[in-house]
Amino acid sequence: MKIAFVIEHFNPRYGGQQVYMRDFAEFLIERGHEVSFFTHDTNVIDDRMSVEIIKLSPLAKAMRWVQWWSFLSQVKKRVKLGSYDVVMGTGVSAAVNVYQPHGGVTKASHKQNRLLTGPIHQILKGLSNSISPKHIMAAKIERDIFTDKNVKFIAISEMVKSHMKEFYHIDDSQIELVYNGVDVERFQPSSDLEKKAAKKQLSLDEDKIIFSLVAHNFKLKGLREIISVVEHLHKKKDNFLVVVAGKGKKKAYEALIKSKGLESYFLFLGAVDNPELVYQASDVYLQPTWYDPCSLVVLEAMAAGVPVISTSFNGASEMIDSGENGYVITRPDSLDEFEFAMERLFDTDHRKVLGEKARQRVEPLTHEKNFSHMEKVFRSFS
Repeated sequence: MKIAFVIEHFNPRYGGQQVYMRDFAEFLIERGHEVSFFTHDTNVIDDRMSVEIIKLSPLAKAMRWVQWWSFLSQVKKRVKLGSYDVVMGTGVSAAVNVYQPHGGVTKASHKQNRLLTGPIHQILKGLSNSISPKHIMAAKIERDIFTDKNVKFIAISEMVKSHMKEFYHIDDSQIELVYNGVDVERFQPSSDLEKKAAKKQLSLDEDKIIFSLVAHNFKLKGLREIISVVEHLHKKKDNFLVVVAGKGKKKAYEALIKSKGLESYFLFLGAVDNPELVYQASDVYLQPTWYDPCSLVVLEAMAAGVPVISTSFNGASEMIDSGENGYVITRPDSLDEFEFAMERLFDTDHRKVLGEKARQRVEPLTHEKNFSHMEKVFRSFS
Protein backbone atom coordinates (compact mmCIF):
# COMPACT_ATOMS: atom_id res chain seq x y z
CA MET A 1 0.00 0.00 0.00
CA LYS A 2 0.98 3.60 -0.56
CA ILE A 3 0.64 5.42 2.78
CA ALA A 4 1.16 9.06 3.74
CA PHE A 5 1.23 10.71 7.17
CA VAL A 6 0.40 14.37 7.83
CA ILE A 7 2.17 15.69 10.92
CA GLU A 8 3.21 19.29 11.61
CA HIS A 9 6.50 18.41 13.29
CA PHE A 10 8.26 15.08 12.85
CA ASN A 11 10.94 15.23 15.53
CA PRO A 12 10.83 12.06 17.67
CA ARG A 13 13.24 13.58 20.17
CA TYR A 14 10.53 15.98 21.32
CA GLY A 15 7.34 14.01 21.79
CA GLY A 16 5.68 10.66 22.28
CA GLN A 17 3.32 11.15 19.34
CA GLN A 18 6.26 11.71 17.00
CA VAL A 19 8.10 8.67 18.37
CA TYR A 20 4.95 6.65 17.72
CA MET A 21 4.72 7.88 14.11
CA ARG A 22 8.37 7.01 13.42
CA ASP A 23 8.07 3.53 14.92
CA PHE A 24 4.78 2.85 13.16
CA ALA A 25 6.29 3.97 9.84
CA GLU A 26 9.24 1.64 10.34
CA PHE A 27 6.83 -1.23 11.05
CA LEU A 28 4.87 -0.50 7.87
CA ILE A 29 8.04 -0.30 5.76
CA GLU A 30 9.18 -3.67 7.09
CA ARG A 31 5.76 -5.04 6.10
CA GLY A 32 6.39 -3.92 2.52
CA HIS A 33 4.39 -0.68 2.41
CA GLU A 34 5.53 2.58 0.80
CA VAL A 35 5.55 5.38 3.40
CA SER A 36 5.69 9.17 3.01
CA PHE A 37 5.48 12.10 5.44
CA PHE A 38 4.29 15.67 4.95
CA THR A 39 5.73 17.90 7.69
CA HIS A 40 7.10 21.36 8.55
CA ASP A 41 10.38 19.95 9.80
CA THR A 42 12.07 16.73 10.81
CA ASN A 43 15.20 15.25 12.34
CA VAL A 44 14.49 11.80 10.91
CA ILE A 45 16.99 10.48 8.38
CA ASP A 46 15.72 7.27 6.80
CA ASP A 47 16.23 6.47 3.10
CA ARG A 48 13.39 3.95 3.27
CA MET A 49 10.71 6.65 3.62
CA SER A 50 9.91 9.84 1.74
CA VAL A 51 9.83 12.94 3.93
CA GLU A 52 8.52 16.04 2.14
CA ILE A 53 9.15 19.33 3.92
CA ILE A 54 6.32 21.82 3.49
CA LYS A 55 8.06 25.19 3.30
CA LEU A 56 6.35 28.20 4.83
CA SER A 57 6.93 31.90 4.22
CA PRO A 58 8.10 34.16 7.06
CA LEU A 59 4.61 35.73 7.07
CA ALA A 60 2.96 32.35 7.49
CA LYS A 61 5.28 31.47 10.35
CA ALA A 62 4.46 34.74 12.13
CA MET A 63 0.79 33.88 12.65
CA ARG A 64 -0.35 30.47 13.78
CA TRP A 65 -3.61 30.40 11.82
CA VAL A 66 -1.85 31.47 8.60
CA GLN A 67 0.79 28.81 9.24
CA TRP A 68 -1.91 26.13 9.48
CA TRP A 69 -3.71 27.42 6.39
CA SER A 70 -0.51 27.49 4.31
CA PHE A 71 0.62 24.06 5.53
CA LEU A 72 -2.71 22.36 4.86
CA SER A 73 -3.23 24.04 1.49
CA GLN A 74 0.06 22.62 0.28
CA VAL A 75 -0.66 19.21 1.82
CA LYS A 76 -3.98 19.00 -0.07
CA LYS A 77 -2.24 19.65 -3.39
CA ARG A 78 0.50 17.09 -2.80
CA VAL A 79 -1.87 14.42 -1.55
CA LYS A 80 -4.00 14.87 -4.68
CA LEU A 81 -0.93 14.30 -6.86
CA GLY A 82 0.28 11.29 -4.87
CA SER A 83 -2.55 8.77 -5.37
CA TYR A 84 -2.19 7.38 -1.84
CA ASP A 85 -4.25 4.47 -0.53
CA VAL A 86 -4.22 5.85 3.00
CA VAL A 87 -3.50 9.34 4.33
CA MET A 88 -3.43 9.54 8.12
CA GLY A 89 -3.35 12.61 10.34
CA THR A 90 -2.96 12.96 14.09
CA GLY A 91 -3.48 16.66 14.76
CA VAL A 92 -3.64 19.62 12.36
CA SER A 93 -4.49 17.71 9.19
CA ALA A 94 -6.37 17.77 5.91
CA ALA A 95 -7.03 15.42 2.97
CA VAL A 96 -6.96 12.39 5.32
CA ASN A 97 -9.03 9.23 5.28
CA VAL A 98 -7.73 7.99 8.66
CA TYR A 99 -7.60 10.31 11.67
CA GLN A 100 -6.03 9.39 15.01
CA PRO A 101 -6.16 12.44 17.31
CA HIS A 102 -3.53 11.68 19.96
CA GLY A 103 -4.59 14.87 21.72
CA GLY A 104 -8.21 13.77 21.81
CA VAL A 105 -11.19 15.86 20.70
CA THR A 106 -10.43 19.57 21.03
CA LYS A 107 -13.95 20.43 22.18
CA ALA A 108 -13.62 17.88 24.99
CA SER A 109 -10.21 19.27 25.93
CA HIS A 110 -11.62 22.81 26.11
CA LYS A 111 -14.51 21.60 28.24
CA GLN A 112 -12.08 20.05 30.71
CA ASN A 113 -9.81 23.09 30.71
CA ARG A 114 -12.76 25.21 31.78
CA LEU A 115 -12.87 23.22 35.01
CA LEU A 116 -9.51 24.73 35.91
CA THR A 117 -10.74 28.32 35.94
CA GLY A 118 -13.43 30.42 37.59
CA PRO A 119 -16.70 31.47 35.87
CA ILE A 120 -15.53 35.03 35.06
CA HIS A 121 -12.33 33.75 33.46
CA GLN A 122 -14.36 31.19 31.50
CA ILE A 123 -16.62 33.92 30.07
CA LEU A 124 -13.68 36.13 29.12
CA LYS A 125 -11.81 33.20 27.59
CA GLY A 126 -14.88 32.19 25.62
CA LEU A 127 -15.27 35.71 24.21
CA SER A 128 -11.56 35.86 23.36
CA ASN A 129 -11.66 32.50 21.58
CA SER A 130 -14.77 33.48 19.60
CA ILE A 131 -12.87 36.30 17.85
CA SER A 132 -9.40 34.73 17.77
CA PRO A 133 -8.33 33.78 14.20
CA LYS A 134 -6.24 30.96 15.67
CA HIS A 135 -9.17 29.39 17.54
CA ILE A 136 -11.57 29.93 14.65
CA MET A 137 -9.16 28.19 12.29
CA ALA A 138 -8.48 25.34 14.75
CA ALA A 139 -12.22 24.76 15.15
CA LYS A 140 -12.70 24.74 11.37
CA ILE A 141 -9.86 22.24 10.83
CA GLU A 142 -11.29 19.83 13.39
CA ARG A 143 -14.87 20.31 12.17
CA ASP A 144 -13.90 19.65 8.54
CA ILE A 145 -12.31 16.35 9.53
CA PHE A 146 -15.00 15.14 11.91
CA THR A 147 -17.83 15.90 9.48
CA ASP A 148 -16.24 13.91 6.64
CA LYS A 149 -18.18 10.66 6.22
CA ASN A 150 -15.25 9.07 4.33
CA VAL A 151 -12.82 9.29 7.26
CA LYS A 152 -12.12 6.39 9.60
CA PHE A 153 -11.51 7.66 13.13
CA ILE A 154 -9.08 5.95 15.50
CA ALA A 155 -10.00 6.44 19.16
CA ILE A 156 -7.15 5.69 21.56
CA SER A 157 -9.56 5.09 24.44
CA GLU A 158 -13.25 4.55 25.10
CA MET A 159 -13.26 8.07 26.56
CA VAL A 160 -12.08 9.57 23.27
CA LYS A 161 -14.60 7.44 21.38
CA SER A 162 -17.40 8.78 23.57
CA HIS A 163 -16.19 12.36 22.93
CA MET A 164 -16.22 11.80 19.16
CA LYS A 165 -19.83 10.67 19.44
CA GLU A 166 -20.83 13.38 21.92
CA PHE A 167 -19.38 16.41 20.16
CA TYR A 168 -19.58 15.35 16.49
CA HIS A 169 -22.21 12.57 16.47
CA ILE A 170 -19.84 10.12 14.78
CA ASP A 171 -21.42 6.75 14.09
CA ASP A 172 -19.88 3.65 15.69
CA SER A 173 -19.15 2.24 12.23
CA GLN A 174 -16.75 5.13 11.57
CA ILE A 175 -14.72 4.61 14.77
CA GLU A 176 -12.09 1.99 15.54
CA LEU A 177 -10.85 1.64 19.13
CA VAL A 178 -7.06 1.13 19.20
CA TYR A 179 -5.40 1.69 22.58
CA ASN A 180 -1.90 3.14 22.75
CA GLY A 181 0.88 0.59 22.66
CA VAL A 182 3.59 0.53 25.30
CA ASP A 183 7.18 -0.74 25.12
CA VAL A 184 6.86 -3.63 27.56
CA GLU A 185 10.49 -4.61 26.96
CA ARG A 186 11.89 -1.20 27.85
CA PHE A 187 9.57 -0.66 30.82
CA GLN A 188 9.72 -3.65 33.14
CA PRO A 189 9.26 -4.24 36.87
CA SER A 190 12.33 -3.67 39.04
CA SER A 191 13.69 -5.89 41.74
CA ASP A 192 14.19 -4.47 45.23
CA LEU A 193 17.90 -4.09 44.51
CA GLU A 194 17.26 -2.29 41.22
CA LYS A 195 14.82 0.06 42.94
CA LYS A 196 17.36 0.92 45.62
CA ALA A 197 20.01 1.51 42.96
CA ALA A 198 17.68 3.81 41.01
CA LYS A 199 16.88 5.81 44.15
CA LYS A 200 20.58 6.13 44.85
CA GLN A 201 21.27 7.29 41.28
CA LEU A 202 18.65 10.04 41.69
CA SER A 203 20.03 10.92 45.17
CA LEU A 204 16.81 9.83 46.89
CA ASP A 205 16.49 8.37 50.37
CA GLU A 206 16.00 4.65 49.71
CA ASP A 207 13.91 4.28 52.86
CA LYS A 208 11.30 6.81 51.75
CA ILE A 209 8.14 6.00 49.81
CA ILE A 210 8.60 7.71 46.46
CA PHE A 211 5.55 9.11 44.67
CA SER A 212 6.33 10.44 41.20
CA LEU A 213 4.88 12.54 38.40
CA VAL A 214 6.37 12.83 34.90
CA ALA A 215 4.82 15.77 33.03
CA HIS A 216 5.39 19.05 31.24
CA ASN A 217 2.02 20.74 31.81
CA PHE A 218 1.93 20.70 35.62
CA LYS A 219 -1.39 22.52 35.81
CA LEU A 220 -3.23 20.10 33.55
CA LYS A 221 -1.66 17.04 35.18
CA GLY A 222 -2.79 18.04 38.67
CA LEU A 223 0.35 19.13 40.51
CA ARG A 224 -1.60 21.73 42.51
CA GLU A 225 -3.95 18.97 43.68
CA ILE A 226 -1.00 16.78 44.65
CA ILE A 227 0.31 19.64 46.81
CA SER A 228 -3.11 20.02 48.45
CA VAL A 229 -3.23 16.31 49.32
CA VAL A 230 0.31 16.30 50.68
CA GLU A 231 -0.60 19.25 52.91
CA HIS A 232 -3.07 16.95 54.70
CA LEU A 233 -1.27 13.63 54.30
CA HIS A 234 2.02 14.70 55.87
CA LYS A 235 0.23 15.18 59.20
CA LYS A 236 -0.42 11.42 59.28
CA LYS A 237 2.49 10.07 57.24
CA ASP A 238 5.98 11.46 57.22
CA ASN A 239 8.30 9.09 55.41
CA PHE A 240 7.62 9.99 51.77
CA LEU A 241 8.68 12.24 48.91
CA VAL A 242 6.96 13.43 45.73
CA VAL A 243 9.41 13.52 42.80
CA VAL A 244 8.36 15.68 39.85
CA ALA A 245 10.11 15.14 36.51
CA GLY A 246 9.55 17.25 33.40
CA LYS A 247 10.27 20.68 31.96
CA GLY A 248 7.07 22.35 33.16
CA LYS A 249 6.94 25.82 34.70
CA LYS A 250 7.71 25.17 38.35
CA LYS A 251 8.24 28.57 40.04
CA ALA A 252 4.62 29.09 41.10
CA TYR A 253 4.46 25.54 42.47
CA GLU A 254 7.73 25.88 44.34
CA ALA A 255 6.38 29.08 45.90
CA LEU A 256 3.14 27.33 46.86
CA ILE A 257 5.05 24.43 48.39
CA LYS A 258 7.24 26.83 50.36
CA SER A 259 4.24 28.81 51.62
CA LYS A 260 2.79 25.58 53.05
CA GLY A 261 6.09 24.48 54.59
CA LEU A 262 6.25 21.35 52.43
CA GLU A 263 9.72 21.76 50.91
CA SER A 264 10.98 18.49 52.39
CA TYR A 265 8.20 16.54 50.63
CA PHE A 266 8.90 17.64 47.04
CA LEU A 267 11.80 17.35 44.63
CA PHE A 268 11.85 18.74 41.07
CA LEU A 269 14.17 16.82 38.74
CA GLY A 270 13.61 18.88 35.60
CA ALA A 271 13.55 17.26 32.17
CA VAL A 272 14.69 13.64 32.07
CA ASP A 273 15.87 11.58 29.09
CA ASN A 274 15.26 8.23 30.78
CA PRO A 275 11.81 8.09 32.38
CA GLU A 276 12.38 4.40 33.09
CA LEU A 277 14.85 5.43 35.80
CA VAL A 278 12.11 7.50 37.46
CA TYR A 279 9.70 4.55 37.32
CA GLN A 280 12.39 2.26 38.74
CA ALA A 281 12.85 4.60 41.69
CA SER A 282 9.10 5.06 42.21
CA ASP A 283 6.86 3.19 44.60
CA VAL A 284 3.69 4.88 43.30
CA TYR A 285 2.99 6.95 40.18
CA LEU A 286 0.61 9.93 40.43
CA GLN A 287 -1.27 11.48 37.54
CA PRO A 288 -4.39 13.28 38.82
CA THR A 289 -4.95 14.76 35.38
CA TRP A 290 -7.74 17.06 34.26
CA TYR A 291 -7.57 15.66 30.71
CA ASP A 292 -5.60 12.89 29.03
CA PRO A 293 -6.91 10.99 26.00
CA CYS A 294 -4.82 7.94 26.99
CA SER A 295 -1.71 8.82 28.97
CA LEU A 296 1.31 6.92 27.70
CA VAL A 297 3.30 7.62 30.87
CA VAL A 298 0.57 5.93 32.92
CA LEU A 299 0.84 2.83 30.71
CA GLU A 300 4.65 2.97 31.01
CA ALA A 301 4.48 3.16 34.80
CA MET A 302 2.07 0.22 34.90
CA ALA A 303 4.37 -1.77 32.59
CA ALA A 304 7.17 -0.99 35.04
CA GLY A 305 5.09 -2.59 37.80
CA VAL A 306 4.32 0.69 39.55
CA PRO A 307 0.77 1.18 40.88
CA VAL A 308 -0.87 4.33 39.52
CA ILE A 309 -3.33 6.84 40.93
CA SER A 310 -5.13 8.71 38.14
CA THR A 311 -8.56 10.17 37.39
CA SER A 312 -11.67 9.36 35.40
CA PHE A 313 -10.56 12.14 33.01
CA ASN A 314 -7.73 9.90 31.73
CA GLY A 315 -8.45 7.36 28.99
CA ALA A 316 -5.62 5.20 30.35
CA SER A 317 -7.63 4.80 33.56
CA GLU A 318 -9.69 2.28 31.59
CA MET A 319 -6.77 -0.05 32.30
CA ILE A 320 -7.10 0.48 36.06
CA ASP A 321 -9.48 -1.46 38.29
CA SER A 322 -9.57 0.75 41.35
CA GLY A 323 -8.16 -1.00 44.40
CA GLU A 324 -7.02 -3.99 42.30
CA ASN A 325 -4.15 -2.72 40.14
CA GLY A 326 -4.15 0.99 41.00
CA TYR A 327 -6.66 3.68 41.93
CA VAL A 328 -8.98 5.87 39.87
CA ILE A 329 -10.36 8.94 41.62
CA THR A 330 -13.35 10.89 40.32
CA ARG A 331 -11.59 14.23 39.78
CA PRO A 332 -8.16 15.69 40.57
CA ASP A 333 -9.77 17.80 43.30
CA SER A 334 -11.54 14.82 44.88
CA LEU A 335 -9.03 15.24 47.67
CA ASP A 336 -10.52 12.78 50.14
CA GLU A 337 -10.45 10.01 47.52
CA PHE A 338 -6.95 11.02 46.50
CA GLU A 339 -5.62 11.02 50.07
CA PHE A 340 -7.24 7.64 50.78
CA ALA A 341 -5.55 6.09 47.74
CA MET A 342 -2.13 7.52 48.61
CA GLU A 343 -2.47 6.40 52.22
CA ARG A 344 -3.42 2.85 51.19
CA LEU A 345 -0.28 2.63 49.07
CA PHE A 346 2.04 3.15 52.02
CA ASP A 347 1.41 -0.55 52.65
CA THR A 348 4.32 -2.44 51.06
CA ASP A 349 2.41 -5.67 50.43
CA HIS A 350 -0.54 -3.81 48.91
CA ARG A 351 1.79 -1.88 46.59
CA LYS A 352 3.48 -5.08 45.49
CA VAL A 353 0.20 -6.83 44.63
CA LEU A 354 -1.17 -3.82 42.75
CA GLY A 355 2.10 -3.32 40.90
CA GLU A 356 2.18 -6.95 39.72
CA LYS A 357 -1.42 -6.73 38.53
CA ALA A 358 -0.74 -3.40 36.82
CA ARG A 359 2.02 -5.04 34.78
CA GLN A 360 -0.23 -7.95 33.86
CA ARG A 361 -2.98 -5.58 32.71
CA VAL A 362 -0.85 -3.70 30.17
CA GLU A 363 1.40 -6.55 29.00
CA PRO A 364 -0.91 -7.27 26.01
CA LEU A 365 -0.75 -3.61 24.87
CA THR A 366 2.43 -4.08 22.85
CA HIS A 367 3.57 -1.87 20.00
CA GLU A 368 3.33 -4.88 17.72
CA LYS A 369 -0.34 -5.37 18.58
CA ASN A 370 -1.10 -1.67 18.12
CA PHE A 371 0.70 -1.46 14.77
CA SER A 372 -0.92 -4.66 13.48
CA HIS A 373 -4.36 -3.36 14.41
CA MET A 374 -3.65 -0.07 12.64
CA GLU A 375 -2.39 -1.91 9.55
CA LYS A 376 -5.64 -3.89 9.51
CA VAL A 377 -7.58 -0.60 9.47
CA PHE A 378 -5.40 0.65 6.59
CA ARG A 379 -5.98 -2.54 4.58
CA SER A 380 -9.73 -1.91 4.67
CA PHE A 381 -9.10 0.94 2.18
CA SER A 382 -7.28 -1.23 -0.38
